[in-house]
Amino acid sequence: MSQENVEIARRMIRALEQGDEVTLVECCDPNCDLMLPRNLLEGGGYKGQQGARQMLADVHSTWETVTVEIIRDVDASDDRVVQLTRSTNVGKGDAPAVTYMYAYLYKLRDGRVISFRPYPSHADALEAVGLTE
Repeated sequence: MSQENVEIARRMIRALEQGDEVTLVECCDPNCDLMLPRNLLEGGGYKGQQGARQMLADVHSTWETVTVEIIRDVDASDDRVVQLTRSTNVGKGDAPAVTYMYAYLYKLRDGRVISFRPYPSHADALEAVGLTE
């Protein structure tokens, strides 16, 4: 596994979690394709570094706090990292906290994320790269 790619993936998820726009944009390729878990249900996604900014704004307009526990980084290939996570998001106002398991597949090129895609289960993400738990 490319330790550099793992570190980029970790920096990106921490930036998303903490609302750090500068770091998030630094992690993303100018032509990246990004999705949040909600895009799997609602459709859509985000394109490019401006899309990364909008993705971050959308996350933090919905959630008061976002906490992502990285359970494991998985070697998928030289240019892919699968991150198995557990997230706890606290809604704004009186909205309840939501905890869920999710996985993210990162595709990277030249030290930047070119694709960030969520999977509703760890098994689904691993299967997408030809691995099993």
